[in-house]
Amino acid sequence: MLPIIIKMNRFIMLSCLLMVPALVKAQELKSVSKVQLGITYSSYGYSDFGTIRRQYGGTTYDGIDYAVTGLAYVYHLDDEVSLESGLQWARHKLIRFPYAGPNDEQDSVYRPLNLLTVPMVMRFVPKKYFFWNAGVFLGLELKGDDHFDNQSGIGTVVGFGWKYEFKEKIELYLNPEFRWYSVVPFYLDQNHHRLMEVSLRMGLLYRLPEN
Repeated sequence: MLPIIIKMNRFIMLSCLLMVPALVKAQELKSVSKVQLGITYSSYGYSDFGTIRRQYGGTTYDGIDYAVTGLAYVYHLDDEVSLESGLQWARHKLIRFPYAGPNDEQDSVYRPLNLLTVPMVMRFVPKKYFFWNAGVFLGLELKGDDHFDNQSGIGTVVGFGWKYEFKEKIELYLNPEFRWYSVVPFYLDQNHHRLMEVSLRMGLLYRLPEN
């Protein structure tokens, strides 16, 4: 009986020793914070106005230049799904071509458009370095302009990207995405023109220390 007890004790001790690395690894995983804070910048793309219904004739617009800067907050629900929010400032420069008849000259007008947006976006990470994102955002036009339909409302965003994280602290990512402003406008006009944006978003995130 005694030899059996000794063997059982040895087996238990060996099992505990083998479990130590796994317990240490689990503790390391638990110590990783779920919160990231950072900055973002979007440009290098295309912006324009469009309507849900096809419109013939009338005023047209072309995007000249734009940039979107922001602060980002990311909360990781698990290893593959995270929620991103924050605050973003969009600055657009557009050229407006008023409707002119066949024999009239078409005078172009350059106009600025500034918006403040609050995104609520889900990020899915099926692979270590690849992700795709989709969600909505609240857009508020900072300065009204009678030349444009008001862009305040609920917009949509969808995209994909690549990321790399240094030692589970600093993350860099590139995120091509498509944004459509005021899909649900707060101020609806007939044939409401909605700002569309295709851009390359770059981000730098810092993972907060675990308490």
